[in-house]
Amino acid sequence: MTNSLRIAVRQFGPFESAIRKQWDSFSMASGAKQRLEAVPLHLHALYQTLFARKGLFDGSWDIAFVPTDWIAEANEVEALTDLTAYLEERPPDNYPEGWSESLLRFQKFGDKTIALPYHDGPECLIYRTDLFEELHLDVPVTWPEFYATAREISQRKPGIAGNILAGYPDGHNTVYDFCLQLWTRGGELFDRAGHLSLETPQAEWA
Repeated sequence: MTNSLRIAVRQFGPFESAIRKQWDSFSMASGAKQRLEAVPLHLHALYQTLFARKGLFDGSWDIAFVPTDWIAEANEVEALTDLTAYLEERPPDNYPEGWSESLLRFQKFGDKTIALPYHDGPECLIYRTDLFEELHLDVPVTWPEFYATAREISQRKPGIAGNILAGYPDGHNTVYDFCLQLWTRGGELFDRAGHLSLETPQAEWA
């Protein structure tokens, strides 16, 4: 047994702090003597080490944070261990009954479960009711209304952006923010057959 556990962690202060506290708690309860080596990596570097440089195959990492966006690829190249037998033998507390389906389905492929969720980031659209009341604005429903409202706030309230989107460089947050807009208009990203569908009134600009 090696004297350290190497974890590739997605670079984010709360993740880095949480994994350290969880390891300390686990070590105290189990008596584990291994040293935690949690290496924070931003998304591009994380992808490079796990997939491009085959770090999931050559023993570079014992555990890794794998964003949901990469799970299908991880399954396709068989980069992750099937956890089914472990989950049947020693499941986490209240698993799976007490876990939201949204936390369980993406890492399941047939009879395999290749990962467990580390955190749940519920999507919510937030707007300042005080601004809407002050400027006598209605909450927008269509894309043109949204655009016009955002511009009006920016123009009438100097220094305040009419809209803020989390357009992270790798693009995945852009998809999340688009889905927020889509769902609040009653739309869906996929049709009933499970195909991506953007040709809907809720998704289209006009």
